[in-house]
Amino acid sequence: MKTIIFGFLLLVSLPGISQLKSDIRWVQTSPMPAAQVIYYDVQKPLVWPDFKGKPELEGPTAALTVSGFGYQSNVLYNGEEGTVRVQVYCYFDKTKSWVKPDKKNAYILKHEQMHYDISFLAAHRFISKLRAAELHWENVTKELEAAYNESSAWMNRLQEQYDSETRNGLNRAKQDEWDAWLEAQVKKVTH
Repeated sequence: MKTIIFGFLLLVSLPGISQLKSDIRWVQTSPMPAAQVIYYDVQKPLVWPDFKGKPELEGPTAALTVSGFGYQSNVLYNGEEGTVRVQVYCYFDKTKSWVKPDKKNAYILKHEQMHYDISFLAAHRFISKLRAAELHWENVTKELEAAYNESSAWMNRLQEQYDSETRNGLNRAKQDEWDAWLEAQVKKVTH
């Protein structure tokens, strides 16, 4: 999910602006309905009541986490100076995430939390890419989209690798390895 906002006046005025300053922030708002999402907070891990979606009772899947990250952006300018403001959020979709009633245990919840943590790490990757980019009025849209697309692809690959190596949490030894690695990665970017 991404939103890019540029006004007509901005597009007319930007040719005089070369490099843009960056103002990149975490936010806990988005265009998504507030009742539908939870925004990532390292101090508030997921709990089973957060999973409000209708479970798929057929099949082996015990629970499903639908999470990701997005951004909103705009460019502000004052004469010859411009600033691109990017608001980044990481979310958990309560209405699409579910758990089978007989599978609510701490082990499965932790597996699902790690999926959410992967989304959070991808959002941090996106922010890092933006902070490293030299943004100009000519390339700002392209750079934002490229950083978002690369970070989203990285997130999707990591989600698939996580489920593949842990066999969706059934391989407890691999699950323990992933838990330790992901917890260390989250700690690294939050401290």
